[in-house]
Amino acid sequence: MFLVRDVRETRVWQEAYEEGRQLAIEELRNWRSRALSKMAALKMSAADIAGILGLDLDLVLKTMGKKG
Repeated sequence: MFLVRDVRETRVWQEAYEEGRQLAIEELRNWRSRALSKMAALKMSAADIAGILGLDLDLVLKTMGKKG
C-alpha cells in the first residue's frame, strides 16, 4: 500500500516542501518589515514595536535606523 510517508520520502516532495517553507519565511519577513515601517511612521517606540511583533529590540532599532 502507498502511504503518505512514502510520498514525503521522495525528492520531489522534499524539494517542494523546502521551497514552500522558504517562501513562507520570506513572506513573514516582508510582512514584519511592512508592519514595523507603519508602526514607526505612527511614532511608536522601538520597544513597543519589538514587543508587539515579537522581535528583538536590537533588530528593530537597526531596521529603524536604516529607514530613518
